[in-house]
Amino acid sequence: MRIGKLLLMMCLVGSMLGACATKKETVDLLTIAISEQPNSLVPTRLEGREAGFVQAQLFETLIQYSDKEFVPLLAEGLPVCDESGTKCVVSLKSGITFHDGTTFDSTSVVYSLMHLIEAQSTDWTDSIKEVKALDATHVEISMNYPDGTLFSKLANPMFAMIPADSDENAKLDEFPIGTGPYKFVSGGKNKTIKLTRYDNYHGEKALIGEVAIVKTEINDALTKLRDGEVQIVLDVPFDAEDELNALEDVKWVQGDTSATAYLGIRMQSMANPKLEKAAFRTDLMSAIDVDALASTFGSRKIDNLFGHGVFGDSAIELDFGNTSDAWKGETILLVTPTFPSDFPLGTEIKDALTAMGYNKVTLSEVAQSDYATALAAEKSFDLTVFVWEYALADGGDFLDAMMGVDAINPLRIQHPEIDALLLSANRSVDPALRKDALMRIEEILVEEGVLLPLTKVVRHHALSARLTDPSFLSDGAIRISNLAFSE
Repeated sequence: MRIGKLLLMMCLVGSMLGACATKKETVDLLTIAISEQPNSLVPTRLEGREAGFVQAQLFETLIQYSDKEFVPLLAEGLPVCDESGTKCVVSLKSGITFHDGTTFDSTSVVYSLMHLIEAQSTDWTDSIKEVKALDATHVEISMNYPDGTLFSKLANPMFAMIPADSDENAKLDEFPIGTGPYKFVSGGKNKTIKLTRYDNYHGEKALIGEVAIVKTEINDALTKLRDGEVQIVLDVPFDAEDELNALEDVKWVQGDTSATAYLGIRMQSMANPKLEKAAFRTDLMSAIDVDALASTFGSRKIDNLFGHGVFGDSAIELDFGNTSDAWKGETILLVTPTFPSDFPLGTEIKDALTAMGYNKVTLSEVAQSDYATALAAEKSFDLTVFVWEYALADGGDFLDAMMGVDAINPLRIQHPEIDALLLSANRSVDPALRKDALMRIEEILVEEGVLLPLTKVVRHHALSARLTDPSFLSDGAIRISNLAFSE
């Protein structure tokens, strides 16, 4: 991407304004440019990274995943489960209020959790049978079976807390209400989203008082950043780094995420019977240079399905050898969700396959809302590229969503050992048992040529140099509540 010479010329007036000192305590306006307008800010209807960024400033979950462990957020402690693993009690913090002044208590927790379960009605939430209030500060979650991914689910943004009955008839779409460090002021379709600091926040209060989030085309956003009209531009293409670093009053930052991109290859396909052969599947994998791919996006290669720190640092062997000319004439259907312009993963995979001689690759990009339907269809694809956004803890939530009880099994995985291991892992809260089972599943999936980890997902942002060094959310977006303008 070329930003153009205009961005490399520092306006005298802009430089003078940028040098003015501001105190941390002032209610300065922070203006943030995003590339897409969120369709909804409601947790149960969360879709897209822009929506996730705004939502993270407004809403919070009972627990969160931080520094490779689960820690309480709105809960007083982590859920305590009985010996059977089918009843878990969550103790809640007292004295927390929502942005509308209502009390955060067990009634709101029951509503928040059950609202998602009733709205989604998917295998992802099938393990949860019932949620009931024991008293004002204690909630009991009853499970259909022991679920080793329960903590991951409770930390997922879709399970964020909202006031009781607040989303009846989708009312929260008009005015989102959470417990986060910022509260919603105004916004809507194609309108600036305005937030203000929540002064009754239960944690450390935000340092900047007002926030405006504006949909802006990337080049226009970067020009406004240079001129001081915008202080943050989210999701800047990786190849703009050198040019942005040349600007005195702009800094480039990278946010790591908990997400991983994968290449999935069907074990069975009515459209392409040769996918039943492991040699064909591993041949397709060997055509992908994961080192080059990671370099393209400024991220790092990973050598196991969920990344270091999940199962320890034991790497899975990814050397499949060389591609074979015997397969290269095959027609291959590659379907992916629509990726952002700064992360064209589907195109990169198609180009890699084409470069290795697979010249009959058809790429179909579908909207995220249509992607699940495409995955369920029998003849819609041979290969798919996707990102698992919230691979928390030991990765079991990922496998549960893909191959668990009543999951659609989009890759048509047929392997008795995997079935047995997955069942034992999903029905256990024993970390040692889960680790052994999941590591073996990981080995089988890679060896069989079904699932290839491509790259960790990172996000790149441009900031005004006047802002203090940022910290990042689990999705790689910037945590704005602890930002301040330097003096």
